[in-house]
Amino acid sequence: MIYKYNPRKVTGSFKGTINGRDFAVQFIGYMDGTHIEAEFDEDATTKHQGNQGETSVVLNANEGAKITVVFSQGSPCNDELSSLVPNARLDYLPVGVLTIDDLNGTTAIKAAEAWIMKTAKIEYGKEITGRSWVFDTGLAEITVGGSELQG
Repeated sequence: MIYKYNPRKVTGSFKGTINGRDFAVQFIGYMDGTHIEAEFDEDATTKHQGNQGETSVVLNANEGAKITVVFSQGSPCNDELSSLVPNARLDYLPVGVLTIDDLNGTTAIKAAEAWIMKTAKIEYGKEITGRSWVFDTGLAEITVGGSELQG
């Protein structure tokens, strides 16, 4: 069996409304290499082992996540996301829907309430560098799925 993966079939967006203005950033211009990472803030369970060997498991209700998306320094997403960075001085907190889908299979990431944690770090060098945008979320859904079977 051969499973197929095509990085061109990984899509993403950040959409919402702030101060009566709609925004929609369609993710394009990903950096070469790892360009998306997602994980929940905490483990789903915490184990407690008693002195006599009994085990209790606490189910963690925190379903927040951190999602990092890395764009090439020339991607227009950098301009669009820069305009959506929260700013306490201006009482500005753009919150939107963050969606990432792997159309190669069934992996999907979705958060109805996501926001940018801070401006991406800027680096310059001899080669093209990436801009890492980190999103924090309220309730997130992360489905780790398989890939499309070829043939």
